[in-house]
Formats: sequence, C-alpha cells, structure tokens
Amino acid sequence: MKLAALIHPFLFALFPVIFLFSHNIRELPVSVIFAPAMLAILFTLVLLVLINLLIKNYQKTSIVLSSFMLFFFSYESFFFIPFGILFLASIYFVIRNKNELRVLTNVMNVVAFCLILLSLANIIFYEISDRSAKSKKEKTNLITNGNAPSHKNDKQPDIYYIILDRYAGSTTLKNEYKFDNRDFIQNLEKAGFYVASASTANYTKTAHSLASSLNMEYLNYLSQKLGPYSDNWTPLFEMIQNSNVQRFLKSRGYKSIYFGNTWLPTAHNQYADMNMHYNIGDNFSYKLFQKTLLYPVCSWLDIRYFKDSRKLQWETVQWQFNTIAEMPGIKGPKFVFAHLLIPHEPYVFDRNGKFIENELSVSQDSDPNTIKIEYHRKYIDQLVYTNKKVMELVNRLLTRSELPPIIIIQADEGPFPVRYLIKFVNNQDFNWKREATDEEIKEKYYVLNALYLPGLDKRSLHPHLTPVNTFRIVFNHYFKTNLEILPDEQYAHEDDHHPYRLFSITEKFR
Repeated sequence: MKLAALIHPFLFALFPVIFLFSHNIRELPVSVIFAPAMLAILFTLVLLVLINLLIKNYQKTSIVLSSFMLFFFSYESFFFIPFGILFLASIYFVIRNKNELRVLTNVMNVVAFCLILLSLANIIFYEISDRSAKSKKEKTNLITNGNAPSHKNDKQPDIYYIILDRYAGSTTLKNEYKFDNRDFIQNLEKAGFYVASASTANYTKTAHSLASSLNMEYLNYLSQKLGPYSDNWTPLFEMIQNSNVQRFLKSRGYKSIYFGNTWLPTAHNQYADMNMHYNIGDNFSYKLFQKTLLYPVCSWLDIRYFKDSRKLQWETVQWQFNTIAEMPGIKGPKFVFAHLLIPHEPYVFDRNGKFIENELSVSQDSDPNTIKIEYHRKYIDQLVYTNKKVMELVNRLLTRSELPPIIIIQADEGPFPVRYLIKFVNNQDFNWKREATDEEIKEKYYVLNALYLPGLDKRSLHPHLTPVNTFRIVFNHYFKTNLEILPDEQYAHEDDHHPYRLFSITEKFR
C-alpha cells in the first residue's frame, strides 16, 4: 500500500509538463519535456521526504503533496485560488483524520492516471496522424560536389548573420508608422553597407523565413512532402537547426557560433560549435515556469535566470549586442548566427534604452485604432534604440576584425498588423488569404535588408533583393560556387494551423 500511496504526487507533478506539451505539440519536439519532467520528479521527491519527516505517514504525506502540486502549478490559472483552498483543506483533513486513507489514495491515483492518459492520448493521436508526413522528410543539399570547393583557408572572412526580428522596411515605416528611418539607413551606407530599399521577406513568419534563407531555397515543395493539411511546424525548425548554410561553412573550416533566444527553434543549436546564452532554458520551459509559484517569488527577488520575462528580455538583448561585438577576438573563420528579438515585442526599451515596466495590453475588446497608436509608438521607440545598438555593433565589428567581415543585418519578417495581434491574443487564426488587405500584407513583408560584402560590386545587387538569395550571392562571390540566383518572390501560408498551404503574393509587390 505504501507504493500505491506514492504514485499520485509524481503523476500530478508530471501532468502540467505533459499537458502543456500536448497543447503545443505541433511546434515542439518531444525532447523539450525531458528536462522539465526530470526536475518535476526530483522536486516532488525532495518535498515528499521533507513533508513525511513532519507527518510520518506516507498516505497523508502524498495527499498533502498532490494537493500542493495542483496549487503550485496553477499560478497563472483560474484554478489558483480553488487549488489553494484545496491545499489548505488537505492539510486540515490529514491532521484531523485518524482513519486509513486507502479509498482516497485510490481515487487520487485514478484521477492522476486519467489526467496523464488524456494528454498522452492527444500526443499519440497526433504522432500517428503525422507519422506519414515525417517519413517523407529528407535533407536537401543544394551545394553539390561541383559547387563546393573543398579546400579550406584560415584567411576567410568572418560571417555575421544578424536577424533583427520584425524590423520593418523603410516603406512600411514611412507609410504605416509615419517614421522616417533615413538617418539610420544613411549611417549603414556610410559604413559600407548595401541596403536593399525595397526588400521584402519571402514568407510571413520567422520559421518559414529562416528555413528559407538558411537553406537558400523556397519551401513550396514541403506542401507535397508533408501534406497541405499538416500543422506540424517541426520540419521547419529542423531546417533552421541543420541548415545548408551552416553545413557548407563548417565544411570550409568555419566555426559555427549560435546566439539564440527563448524561442525554441533558435534557443539552442545542437549542430553549432558554440552556443551563446544569457539565460537558460527555452520558451517551453519558461512558460511552464511561469505557471508555478516560483515565478512571482523569483521575479520579486530579481534572480537572473528566473526573473520577470520582460526584465529578462531587456537584459538579454543588451548582452547579445555586447557579446557579438567580442566575437572578432575568437581565432579562425567564424559563422556567427544571432537571432535578436528586437524590435519584436515585448516592448521593453524606450528610445534611450531604459526599461519600460508596462506591457502593451491587447484584448478581444480592444479598439483597433487606439491599440494601433500605442503599438506604433512603442514599436518606433524600440526601433530607435535598436538603430543605436546596431550602429555601435557594426563599428565594433569593423574595427576589431582582422579581415573585413561579411555582415548581414536582416529582418525575418515585418511587424504584424494590429488586426492580426488582436486575433492572436485571443487564440484566433488570421487567414492571410481571405482576410488580409493589400496594405496589411505590405506592412508585414517590407523588411530591413542590409549587406556588408567587402569586395563585391554593389552594382550587382538590386533594391528588391530578398533573403532567399543572400547566401547564394555570398557563396558565389567568396567561395566560387555556381548557385543560381532565384527570382525574388513572396509567399504566405493561409493560417497558423496550415503552415504548408502556401500561396504566392508576389504580384502585390510588382
């Protein structure tokens, strides 16, 4: 009976991990649950021992511990107060009760098993339905033996691929945000950059855009391989992690250095030689952490790795800029990939870089016009600070590098229209094919695209250059490959539940 009494606390501890994963399975690999699950088990084991030292009865200890686990993992939930009352009631009950608690123990085991099984059933059903799509995945390799010189050269230039998430192009900033970004663009040009003034993203979202640019190809073939109704985003994430660009450069003797963030696909790269992190964990672990009682406590104590997410973002971005600037000190040719969530929300910087306490509040009942004014103001303030940090970084990279480096400063996507944001916060899909206006599409697609390519004739570049061709141009010029320069086109997926139902919107930019 002792063993039966010990089961349900561990199941209640594991349930939040499995539940959160099951509701985000289309965007996550199963490996993300391993570390949180082990921590949950260890945490439960420690509490079990400590509480039993006081109560000295495993049945009563387990009942108190299970009710505490429900309370502990419900911080952001509607059930936080009810579970808190349940926890206090369980303490009172086990202290006053002198009888055997076999029946209650069995009931709690059954409830815990059912909760786990419901989430596992959702996971299993998804995996079975998606198995055929996964079996069709294969890694493409655009750079064949005829295209990839095999010799290595220690005097090859460092390559910095810096993604400024949702940095809008000058067209969007002028037309939608009423902001003139001319000074920043001119500063980049004075530093030697070519800025593609009419550049657009090739896709709507980061996953598609980075999978496309890092593999130098369009992704339309994925609809046939995975099926147009697949909602599994992980193939895109795998393409970001193990890309053609990174593999080619490693074959040429480059060290791969990866600056990620809390977004899971770029949080950590197992194929990189160095992973650079300010904070630990990924977005899944952090979301789980935010649902626990530890979150408000650690935020109040201002603990670096467990503090308020906004303050952590504020510190992380500054650390990223400063640390990237130190990369020239690492010997040998380097490919530095840095995904910076700026000027992407949360809006945590004012124009001078000071921390902003309050987040922009958007709800289903928000007035679009009111939200738009505040959203645009906060976005521009954060963008102005971004400009300052970018120029500081560029100056430091150019002055500290032994050889003139290749620097690509590029947005993966533009900012979302306000109508999209309002739907997103209410877990509603925005259909880009049926709902989006031409103005909203252009607001989303025009992006910053600045290239520092020493020795390359800028006359070979053009204002409409898109990210899919970036590394084709770089490899052809610096590594003597013979990659075809693709037409610069734009595609969108219908909604977030159909990432492979892609359709062309190229005609809107001609």
